[in-house]
Amino acid sequence: MKLEIRDLTFGYGKKAVGHDLSIDVGEGQSLCILGSNGVGKTTLLKTILGILKPMEGEVLIDGISTRGWSPAEFGKAIAYVPQQHIPPFPFSVLDVVLMGRTVHMSTFGMPKKQDRDIACDILKKMGIDDLKDKSYTEISGGERQMVLISRALAQKPQILILDEPTSNLDFGNQARVLEYIIKLVEEGLTVVMTSHRPEHALAAASKVVLMKGGDAIDYGSPENVITEESMKSLYGIDVVMVDADMPDRRKAKLCIPLMNSYN
Repeated sequence: MKLEIRDLTFGYGKKAVGHDLSIDVGEGQSLCILGSNGVGKTTLLKTILGILKPMEGEVLIDGISTRGWSPAEFGKAIAYVPQQHIPPFPFSVLDVVLMGRTVHMSTFGMPKKQDRDIACDILKKMGIDDLKDKSYTEISGGERQMVLISRALAQKPQILILDEPTSNLDFGNQARVLEYIIKLVEEGLTVVMTSHRPEHALAAASKVVLMKGGDAIDYGSPENVITEESMKSLYGIDVVMVDADMPDRRKAKLCIPLMNSYN
């Protein structure tokens, strides 16, 4: 599915956070939204998800406006992975993933064998099927994030939205989550994610939008948008862009902060 945002002004109540934003991301592409805290990244995601109504402009999926869509219609098209959380009750990992199937059930429906089979299959594909009987509250942060992605995939969405999917994860788990996001995009899923990390956008995004003060200050490919000048403007620090040689002879671009710029 193709996600389009046209001339979107968004915010809370009568207070606009972002203005006249126009971006798109197609099937098998990933969009990373970069920006510092408080610039409206999560507010934008909530508007795409239909939690907040656009103040002006519109959100379209495959050319169709989502204005007036029901929560069930959003749930069948878009899945959402929030920033990491711990629920108040010690559900099993399998039960958490099965929650993603509720959009396909009646109001008081119970999971059927098909739903359980889908959940177990996703856990296996994610490489965490050995966790299915463990308590979600007792597994590691990286494992919880993989479970949340599994829950979202259980919805069978066409678009996956992730709010800072690597926040609070250690170095290894950040890499594992990014690798899986890349795999999902390669399989044809449309992905939108927010991040504070330019190197994550360089590694896993097809397109990048830079947000500052609620507005988009640049939009395009990561290689063209993430520059020393744009990062200075976005985060107020000096960085250096470095080309690295990968073992498979690919080139990777890295964004490294210059520590003396903090003085």
